[in-house]
Amino acid sequence: MIATGGPDAVLRVWNPFVCDKPSAQLFGHHAAIVSIVIQDGGERLYSLDAARCVRVWDGRTHECVQSYSTMMEPQAQLPGREHQSRRVPLATYYHPLSRVWMIAARNIALVQLCPRLNPDRTDGHTHTAPVTRVLYNALFKCVVTTGMDSCIMVWDPWRGARTRFIRHAHSLVRYGRDEPVEITAACFDPPQQLLLTGAANGTLKIWNFNAGVCVRNMTIGNNMEVTAVIWVPLRILAVGWNMRVMEWADGGASLRGKSWELRHTGHVLCADARPPDALATATDNGELVIWRLETGQPYARYRVDAPVHKYVPRAPPGCCPALVYA
Repeated sequence: MIATGGPDAVLRVWNPFVCDKPSAQLFGHHAAIVSIVIQDGGERLYSLDAARCVRVWDGRTHECVQSYSTMMEPQAQLPGREHQSRRVPLATYYHPLSRVWMIAARNIALVQLCPRLNPDRTDGHTHTAPVTRVLYNALFKCVVTTGMDSCIMVWDPWRGARTRFIRHAHSLVRYGRDEPVEITAACFDPPQQLLLTGAANGTLKIWNFNAGVCVRNMTIGNNMEVTAVIWVPLRILAVGWNMRVMEWADGGASLRGKSWELRHTGHVLCADARPPDALATATDNGELVIWRLETGQPYARYRVDAPVHKYVPRAPPGCCPALVYA
């Protein structure tokens, strides 16, 4: 395949063995075409015009699938000729290995063009980082997964197909850029209509996961990883690196919740509840605390390396990586 463009703003696709006429003419640009990139053997074409508009074309159907026109920049004023203006000429280069298109004028823009997927990490339809939670929803008969890539995915378990996808579910602004944050905890509400997620930066979100809409934001503290979330009737509970149990009313709108009494001396790694009686939490240094779920008061403390003895603060540390109520 050969693609050409020029001052007439028409992108022409040629068969190298037929020189009489182009095999296709692609219209859509309103300025002279100054750069063209052909990718994946002609499956994708990218064209840039003098007005800083980038168009993406399907090489098979010859249709424009995307137009990007926000690369406009102020026109340069000529000294002594304020009534006239000109644009800085464009220079471009495409690196086929990194699949990066470098476009330079006053500034340099690096445009990633359909980056290749690593087949050892993802097939393009699932997570690109480790999966942190797998939940089955009996109401909608679907599977919901969350991952360290800050994505929420809804699956049809019978067809093995992904039906919904939420990208960058948790994020933060760092150095002026929006960066994804790992999802570390998740659960459903008792009716299984909403999804609660917790992240590595201490934020929690309630989702209408069928619509992909966040309906509420909460936090346990800045940069305090959320390790477990529990949704019991009328209340939301979360634990993490702040060493406390945090509580919110499930019908409220407050950002910060009520803190239970501080009883742990290490990061809380896991928690499980047995409504309406008790909540159990365990830490990375082997502490196990049993709480009254109704009042939030602790009534038993143990060390997992000495379960028949009373809690001894200076006992050798153990570890409790998981906790399940029977």
